[in-house]
Amino acid sequence: MKTISKQLQDLFTADQKDRSDGALWEDANFRNEVSKRDKVRKEEVSKYIKNDQLQTAEDYYFSAMIFQHGDSVADFKQAHQLAKTSMNMGYESAKWLYAASLDRLLLHQGRKQRYGTQYRKENNGKWFLPPVDEIISDDERKKYNVLILSDMTKKIKKLNKKDLMI
Repeated sequence: MKTISKQLQDLFTADQKDRSDGALWEDANFRNEVSKRDKVRKEEVSKYIKNDQLQTAEDYYFSAMIFQHGDSVADFKQAHQLAKTSMNMGYESAKWLYAASLDRLLLHQGRKQRYGTQYRKENNGKWFLPPVDEIISDDERKKYNVLILSDMTKKIKKLNKKDLMI
């Protein structure tokens, strides 16, 4: 019988596999199928949370990533809280997820993101960086393993250049 930690790791691995080929995301049918799998994964993780079965920093991190790929403000709040717990338990990768989950939450509340981890595609196919709160310094971004804004801008330019070549 698999441990809860192994089950969470397997859910995380499946979540990441669904996101490994960006080209597939152009297909609405693919996105719908992934959304269905995301919902099943989120329901499974919710059971573990409800039963207080998360134990390790990795358990919290894997669970946070599942909720990060949810579809509601409540999901993003849950992702942020789980990432915070993982980060506070010393899991280094959780730092970025802590920042990213906060940014996703803020954007879905109609507010500016703090760290600049979220970027979106316009209807014309161009990538852009939604508004970022200027109060956060690049030093603060580095603390959470987030790209500094100038590097994020370069990344978006590269994504747009790549899209033009396809």
